[in-house]
Amino acid sequence: MRKLIVLSWLALGSLVVCGGGWAMSRHAMTAVGDTVQADLANLPPTEELPLAKGRIIAVDQKAGRVTLDHGPVVRLALQPEIDVFYVADPASLTGLSPGDKIRFEARRTTHHYVITRLENAN
Repeated sequence: MRKLIVLSWLALGSLVVCGGGWAMSRHAMTAVGDTVQADLANLPPTEELPLAKGRIIAVDQKAGRVTLDHGPVVRLALQPEIDVFYVADPASLTGLSPGDKIRFEARRTTHHYVITRLENAN
C-alpha cells in the first residue's frame, strides 16, 4: 500500500510526495516562479558582484587554461570545487604557478568557463 504525504512548502501551496514522484499544486508553482523572479530582481548587477577567489592547481599557458581550486563563483552559480577554466588572454597566465592565489571574473560559453579578468592575490 502506498502512503500519501502532504507537506506545506513555504506556505505557498501543497507539495505531494507519492511513490517517489513529486507534484505541486498549480497555485504553488506560480507562487514559486514569482518568488524566484523577485529574488533575481533583488540581486546586484553583475558588475557589482565581487571577484571570485581561487588557488592555482595547474597552469597550461599553451592551451590557455588554468586549473583552480576556487570558492563560490556567484556569477556562474558554482559551488567551491576544482575546475578547469580557459582564459580570454593566455598572456594573463604569465608568471603564475601552482599555489598562487588569484581573484577572477569568468563567464560561461557553450562548452567552457572562460576567465575574463584575472588578478594575482598573493
